[in-house]
Amino acid sequence: MKKINVALSLMVALVVLSGCDSKPKEEVKSYKYTTDVVYKETCLHCHGTKGEGVAEKKSPAINKLTV
Repeated sequence: MKKINVALSLMVALVVLSGCDSKPKEEVKSYKYTTDVVYKETCLHCHGTKGEGVAEKKSPAINKLTV
């Protein structure tokens, strides 16, 4: 009985592990601009340095989660 359990366990392990590393690896994407640069160039003037919003421009705060 133990031999059957060991054999079945090995078969299951082989089936599970046979798919390992068969998937193509995703390429690492690199972007021209970092998120920091994008924020400074496009969002900073309306949403402030910390995303707190600018009352004079009536822009909302983006540093708080909304539900």
